[in-house]
Amino acid sequence: MSALRTVSEEIKMKKEYNYSNDFQLATQLKSWMAINPSYGCIWDCAYCIQHKDIFFDMSEYKQVNHIKVNGQTIVPEDVVSEILINPRINSETPLALYNFSDPFLPQNTSGLISILEELDERELKNPVGLITRTFVGDKILDKIADLHNLKPIVLVSYAGYENKNIELAPNSKRRDLIIKLNEREIPVLQYMRPMVQEWVEDGQIERTRDKLGEYVDGVIMSGIRLTPEIISKIENKNLLVPFVPNHTNKFFPKELQDQIIEAYQGVAPVYRYTSCGVSATLGMPDYNAHFDFLKRTGKISSDECPLPCKDGQNKICHKQTILETEESKVKVLLSKIGMDDLDFKIESSGQVIFEKEIPKEDRTFLRHNLLRHIDYKDNIHHVDQIGFGRIGI
Repeated sequence: MSALRTVSEEIKMKKEYNYSNDFQLATQLKSWMAINPSYGCIWDCAYCIQHKDIFFDMSEYKQVNHIKVNGQTIVPEDVVSEILINPRINSETPLALYNFSDPFLPQNTSGLISILEELDERELKNPVGLITRTFVGDKILDKIADLHNLKPIVLVSYAGYENKNIELAPNSKRRDLIIKLNEREIPVLQYMRPMVQEWVEDGQIERTRDKLGEYVDGVIMSGIRLTPEIISKIENKNLLVPFVPNHTNKFFPKELQDQIIEAYQGVAPVYRYTSCGVSATLGMPDYNAHFDFLKRTGKISSDECPLPCKDGQNKICHKQTILETEESKVKVLLSKIGMDDLDFKIESSGQVIFEKEIPKEDRTFLRHNLLRHIDYKDNIHHVDQIGFGRIGI
């Protein structure tokens, strides 16, 4: 017990929000450009990463807050305009809508459908992630299924926890949602997160597989990130605080990864990273270039990506890694974000290396557009524990 609680005992438990980010309507995250017309959620999950952000954690409890600009609540037309004019977004940028809330909450669905239909009418072809733990009815799902150009993909958060102190959303309704998505051939991934060794019960992974495996296009597994604010939330719910090495990265024990990979063998493809699951499901190269990253950090030296994945996806990602990276395209992208004066070199491998440190948001923007690893000289990487093992479906 004492070993597991070392982190929380060593830090001040008052909320200092040292890892908080300011609210932005368009927020560059590793997996997406998140578009956030609202924030707040009814489900009160103990592990919610948003508790690290002061705007979220200090808002009214279990309420959805719609964003106002100059006192006026923004409407779907404003959101579409932001997407169209934002220099960091083009017609193929991976997007996530209502990432700071839940797109399928009834407070959000009207705006969600208006935004999706308007973008679709404008013939944007972006992957659009909808991350949810909320059941939604046929009318909304039919409208999503009717989109012609956008590439919606629904990620249903479902780790199989039955303890309501961990999360309140009913598992049975999330399973019903997954079945309805499957029936409409809307791509659906099981977001098995956060997987926490201290909370997972015996047989939980296998029970989850048996309930969902035949209906999902794949499983994305992930660990937990803690900050003092999230630890405080967990303690207030009388849950055991998981062990984590630091407050800047997710922690996901390799043993848990191996259990999930083994459990889903022959049932559904398993992915270690969100962009891997989204890209493979949509039949495109990994837009976060994890293959490139693993080569850069010396984790692999071959042309075979060792991450768990879908049969055939390795060829798609490998093909991208041998394409030439055009210097002119790098310069055009830098000009879009006002960084024309940065010195960089393109290595023979195609990876782009900058002479000085650049913010991770800018590296992500470039990576999403170039589909290559972006780095700066002498960068020291934290490489997550990774369960290397292929699972072919």
